[in-house]
Amino acid sequence: MYLCDMLALIGFKRIIAGLAVVTVVVIVAVVVPVVIVENLSKQTAVIPTVVTSNYTSELTNSSQTFTRYGSTGTFYYQAIQINVSVTGNYSFACFSAANAYGYLYVNTFDPSNVNVNLIAQNSGTGGNFQFYITIVLQPGSTYILVVTTYAPGVTTAFSITASGPTSIGLLTTTTRTSITSESTIPVTATPVTTSTPIAGSSNYTSELTNSSQTFTRYGSTGTFYYQAIQINVSVTGNYSFACFSAANAYGYLYVNTFDPSNVNVNLIAQNSGTGGNFQFYITIVLQPGSTYILVVTTYAPGVTTAFSITASGPTSIGLLTTTTRTSITSESTIPVTATPVTTSTPIAGSSNYTSELTNSSQTFTRYGSTGTFYYQAIQINVSVTGNYSFACFSAANAYGYLYVNTFDPSNVNVNLIAQNSGTGGNFQFYITIVLQPGSTYILVVTTYAPGVTTVFSITASGPTSIGLLATTTRTSITSESTIPTITAPPAILNNTCMSAWSGSRTVLLYLSNSTAFSYTLFQYTFVATMISTTLAFALRQDPSYWCLDDISVIGNGQQIWQDGGFETSPLTQYHTYCNPNAAAASGVISATCAHSGHYSFYDGSVRYSDYLSQSFTTVVGQSYSISFWLENRGGPINSFIAIITT
Repeated sequence: MYLCDMLALIGFKRIIAGLAVVTVVVIVAVVVPVVIVENLSKQTAVIPTVVTSNYTSELTNSSQTFTRYGSTGTFYYQAIQINVSVTGNYSFACFSAANAYGYLYVNTFDPSNVNVNLIAQNSGTGGNFQFYITIVLQPGSTYILVVTTYAPGVTTAFSITASGPTSIGLLTTTTRTSITSESTIPVTATPVTTSTPIAGSSNYTSELTNSSQTFTRYGSTGTFYYQAIQINVSVTGNYSFACFSAANAYGYLYVNTFDPSNVNVNLIAQNSGTGGNFQFYITIVLQPGSTYILVVTTYAPGVTTAFSITASGPTSIGLLTTTTRTSITSESTIPVTATPVTTSTPIAGSSNYTSELTNSSQTFTRYGSTGTFYYQAIQINVSVTGNYSFACFSAANAYGYLYVNTFDPSNVNVNLIAQNSGTGGNFQFYITIVLQPGSTYILVVTTYAPGVTTVFSITASGPTSIGLLATTTRTSITSESTIPTITAPPAILNNTCMSAWSGSRTVLLYLSNSTAFSYTLFQYTFVATMISTTLAFALRQDPSYWCLDDISVIGNGQQIWQDGGFETSPLTQYHTYCNPNAAAASGVISATCAHSGHYSFYDGSVRYSDYLSQSFTTVVGQSYSISFWLENRGGPINSFIAIITT
């Protein structure tokens, strides 16, 4: 930063002088990271298992035929009835020698009317041109999985692996081939019909013109015409939104508010191309009490086109433009006239994670491919059941996989519940899925091609903030007993402040060039190997500030960290503070952004890190819990490191 910039920043940032410097020593053995969002207490839960069911069959010249949704021509297909006994996330992976296409219907499937009751479709996400569908299913409904091919007239053997919280009944509607669940009653009629009411369907027709509103769509550059459509639902369930137009269409779904000047906020789903003929097709669980906004635009900038939206779900759906009413089948929706669209529902949380795939990263062979790939596994914890999305930004063609409970890099199909590549635009993955508290999820970030290194960032959005933590060497995340290995730049770890602390160092958390996020709780467990331990924090935030509050170290049920809420002045009464490079806007006690009480540690150290630490007595072999709340008020350049010195 130039001198004039520094002087301007110093004038803006408040500095409290007279901070003394003290030294300390440390020790540790086993460190386990757990990131928890606000109002979530740390608990030990019984981790649910994932049950796999299998089905094997063949598309032949004798198979039934239809024209699949979104295409033309005659396709062989097989319809498979699905029954579930437990509500939860289910996935259906196809393996075949052809380019496979899968469609999922609810209640009825009519091969002469293939858009009715369609709730999900996919082709290619499973790797090697295979479909992979993940969706929330519930008992009491009958689902029909239709297996076909991308090109017409193709025959092939295929197998389906279905995963979920319990065994899944898989039964062909004509002949029984290979079924792991024995409790399903055959359905002999086509179309497949049950007594459950047919899902509702709503339609909306409009046009993108030279007079339409414009924005730069998420994941791209340039100026795009768009139309924002308000969606209201009265029943919780799976809803799908299919676009039909003469252009390559792109769809985005937002919750509560849509701000065209800040297109990543409240984004919960996006799609382009899945609907066939370069049309978007979004399927997602929606619930009453929230307002959703579907933004219709195009893949390329500056394109105009007429379009229509067909929305399907368990009941009719209110579709209403946020500016003018064009063609709406549901008459009960009140127009929204403001942009951005705003409701009183709480805004969804957003969490960010930045890291890098390097030549030193762990390697595996990713699901659906061959070769050796660098990867990073990120543990995810949520405190509220809801729709969550994970968007990747990198310079490479990124691939994302989501696992539940455990991830084993030597057995990459086990516990896989979602995967994606390319949906996020610019060859980036974008995963949207319903997650629930009590389970641990692992997001695996890798690349489409083997042997590629890249810097990447993940933006996670949902109904509340999301804990994102690198698992590094942690592969099967079913217990609390693995030591993470996290590296930080030597310049931060080797200086006059750190040299005063003898012993080895373990980095608990390293954030580099993180985007802004609200207060998030970080929690760790360690077992002491020496009689004294030091916990230290190194902070740098050039354009803004870090807010650190409510630091806690619990041993034998007792709080041993002093003044974790920074309610006592001066800072150095209980803490050791060090500013080795005399950085401007260094850390102070401040009332600006307290998490609780009246004060917090407020640090905007420019160009260099400053250091805050405290030493405490530990008993060798005893387990200790560390936690702290952290807020980032700005973007790059910044860094935050939590270190235990032993």
